Amino acid sequence: MVRSTGQNSHSSAHGWHDAASRLRHATNDCLGFPSYNGFAPGELDFLLGLPINNIGDPFLTSRSGTHLHDLERDVLSKISLLAGLPDTNVRGYVTSGSTEAVIHALHLGRDTLKMGGAPKPVIIASDQCHGCVVKAARLLDTPFIQVASAPDGSIDINSFAATLAHHAENPCLVVATAGTTFLGAIDRTDLMVQALETTHRGRYRLHVDAALGGFLLPYTQASGWNLETGGHSYSVSGHKMIGVPVPCGIVIWEHDAYHLPKDHLDYLCGPDTTLTGSRSGLAVGALWLALHQWPANRLAEQAHGCLDRAAILVELLTQAGWPAHRGKYSTTVMFPSPPVDVCTRWQLPTEGNLAHVVVTPRVDRTLLDRFIASLGTGPGISSGFLPDRPKLR
Repeated sequence: MVRSTGQNSHSSAHGWHDAASRLRHATNDCLGFPSYNGFAPGELDFLLGLPINNIGDPFLTSRSGTHLHDLERDVLSKISLLAGLPDTNVRGYVTSGSTEAVIHALHLGRDTLKMGGAPKPVIIASDQCHGCVVKAARLLDTPFIQVASAPDGSIDINSFAATLAHHAENPCLVVATAGTTFLGAIDRTDLMVQALETTHRGRYRLHVDAALGGFLLPYTQASGWNLETGGHSYSVSGHKMIGVPVPCGIVIWEHDAYHLPKDHLDYLCGPDTTLTGSRSGLAVGALWLALHQWPANRLAEQAHGCLDRAAILVELLTQAGWPAHRGKYSTTVMFPSPPVDVCTRWQLPTEGNLAHVVVTPRVDRTLLDRFIASLGTGPGISSGFLPDRPKLR
């Protein structure tokens, strides 16, 4: 039996206090990552007090009673409307985050396109796609082909069409990004589908990675970015704009777009269509509360507020001598990297000579003013400060 000593107990308490203090301080000054908790104190206490495991496919009956599969299906129905799919024709589940969602969609697509002895599929995406696409290609042992981006950071449609023509013999798995990681650019899914139908009709699957943009773009005038004009699957993060306090994502797909696993697992009452098996019931419950109990206009107001404050940040940076760039429907603002100590304090990701801020609902004007004050005078305004696109993942 291991006996704890008073000294160890004191050390543990001290360590916990230090961790809590560090987290509070880091949260107050976090601008480079989409950090946000959208729930009031006590709002999720009911969920925290229960061992909720949404194990397996939410569309199957479960032998376990400690799940929220019914609420999960409601969440998927809501997300399908944002994605441009009828809610009566959707499958999917709540994931651990967008990386799992993208990998799962590409996994289903690979297995679907390989059926019937077809040639090995290839994965095609912009040079601005999220790093999880590269990870998926490695895990799935599937070739990844990178397509050049246009000046605004979205996938270059002419280059995309040429790439498709060059790989006309191979079925393809395509990822469109609705809000790229560093530039916040939006790939035009409608134009990508047009090109795919020309060279790969019936031999492709297209996934829309809307990790951040999925709770922004539906409330803007942006068009041609979701599944309404074509495509098969869609994913969005739940911990960014909604602010679920645990990382999570949602992946949905057209009911008949993919061939799902057929191996029946008795303890799950059917096949497990998920990657992870056991899944967070807390995430499901929080998403359901946000999508079904929050005021109907809250998400739209949050999206508009974030876009407005991102535009203000561009103005503030410019006035202080820092050239800045923001996509039309993006809350990601780029500018030349400040000194290392500033990047460290505000947790700013850097790529080449650039840094960025991501405006989420918790980033208010007071926080932006504190940030600008810490920057000091910038290097001067220049219209050509953006480096080569491939460096900006």
